[in-house]
Amino acid sequence: MALAERFAADEGSVSTVIIASGESQVDAVTAAGLAGNLNAAVLLTRSNQLPHNVARFIDEHNVTDVIVVGGTAAVPDSILTTLEGLGSRPTVERISGADRYATAAAIGDRLGGPNPTWCGSDQSAAILVNGGDEGRADAVVSGPLAFRLGLPILLTGADELPEATRAFLDDNKVERVVVVGGMGAVSAGIVNELVEEVGVVNVQRISGGSAAATSVMVAKEMLGSCADVLQTNKDLVALVNRDAIADGIAAAPVLGRGLGVAGSVPIRRPTLRTMSSVVVCSASPSATTWSSPTPTQRRSSLTLSGMARPWTRPCTASTAGASKPRVRQTRPVSLPLWWIWCSPRTAR
Repeated sequence: MALAERFAADEGSVSTVIIASGESQVDAVTAAGLAGNLNAAVLLTRSNQLPHNVARFIDEHNVTDVIVVGGTAAVPDSILTTLEGLGSRPTVERISGADRYATAAAIGDRLGGPNPTWCGSDQSAAILVNGGDEGRADAVVSGPLAFRLGLPILLTGADELPEATRAFLDDNKVERVVVVGGMGAVSAGIVNELVEEVGVVNVQRISGGSAAATSVMVAKEMLGSCADVLQTNKDLVALVNRDAIADGIAAAPVLGRGLGVAGSVPIRRPTLRTMSSVVVCSASPSATTWSSPTPTQRRSSLTLSGMARPWTRPCTASTAGASKPRVRQTRPVSLPLWWIWCSPRTAR
């Protein structure tokens, strides 16, 4: 909720929110592009009850439109009934399909308007990731970029392109597909099928040898060829626990929009060798370099929208992950999110 509050504060007001299951999360990871298109915050719910803080956010911000993504197995009709009965009396809409692939396509269809294009090109575009658990991280690191460009995030099997995904690409005449993930997540056969059978003009793969390396390559894309379009800020970093998929989902609007002003946020998972130098905690409002903090800096550091907990010692090669670091926003601008996957007990 801290992330949604930060988004609302930066925007000044929020009239639309997207709600998805915080338990299955598969529909939530595909909602970033729609959130960008509607300028909406992304909130997560339990399947058995709408969290009180979610209901309070909707009422306090006088939200007029709520879009629920996912079928009744993920978000039961009882949740929609609760939403409709809130004090702000929002209009509630469900977007869903027969399965996760069809739901992702339906979310893409809801974008409306002209087809979104890739960075600096005039080609209509979509992001494609693996729809299984192995593709969850790839979808999350794509979130800020998808939000900023309003791109649909579509799902596929590793070796089989679902009919719903194929139909979306064909119906919307998507010319460029950006595959995020390695060959094990989205095979070469899928890429060939996109070009030879679906009629996609350009297929670009962003990947590395692991989930961490893929996140680095996405960050490089956002800091490289997409930097001018995204107005990517290179000065600051944010930390998220390696297993905090829910935080990454909710962070897409905040970081895609940028903190304070426009600008997009790449996500990276640093290696152990670089971890001590990229962990940022500065007590100086003008600081643009980051290093392992002193005790004074640790006490003065601010968490980025509650995504991390206070740390008790620096996140270095020997102590990374022993506790979760916090990040200080040194000035009101958008910042890069370097996805630091410090596990609670051991650095990876």
